[in-house]
Amino acid sequence: MKNSFGHLLLLCCICSLAIWAGGCKTEDVTLDTTDLTDTTGARGLLINEVNYDPSNVGLQGDANGDGVYDQFQDEFIEIYNGGLTDLNIGGYTIKDSIIIDKSATVRFIFPPNTIIPKGKVCVVFGGGTLTGTFGGSQTFVSSDPEGLSMGNSGEIINVYNRAGTLILSFNSDALSNNPNESYTLNPDIIGIFVQHLDASPTKYFSPGTKVNGESF
Repeated sequence: MKNSFGHLLLLCCICSLAIWAGGCKTEDVTLDTTDLTDTTGARGLLINEVNYDPSNVGLQGDANGDGVYDQFQDEFIEIYNGGLTDLNIGGYTIKDSIIIDKSATVRFIFPPNTIIPKGKVCVVFGGGTLTGTFGGSQTFVSSDPEGLSMGNSGEIINVYNRAGTLILSFNSDALSNNPNESYTLNPDIIGIFVQHLDASPTKYFSPGTKVNGESF
């Protein structure tokens, strides 16, 4: 594979820095180490931000902007395309997996021909009426009554490609079970997972945008 050693070395360096910094653990996120130049599958996708425990104080947790706090609807997951080309993720699935019994429930299926442009993100919310621009990013809403059902503990959010291969994973058990805000990579894309207020003292989340509010 072209430059496969270089890409693997880069990812190893990123993981090493994260562990050295005391931030995210290696079980927090599964990194895809396959060739970034191969556009037939998931290449360079990563989870940049997850809101599995929206704040229940007033509207602090109203991540979808509809003016109503809802524990399920205001959950979201933000996926970044760090590959060299646009990526079609139509048919990819997001599943909520229970650690203790290894059961899994499909919470969202990306519509056919969903394209994430290179260097951009898409955001999947648990529900509600999305209100706002979200940095111009593509946004989706789960139709499941329980949204993405991202529990504070005991569950893992997994993303699978069209072939059913696990490509991304987020384990909230490795983080706080009551953050009342999102977890985001800081710096975006290349950093470690921290609670959002630690990255931006006035913001509880930033779906569709970078931590500082800028578009990708």
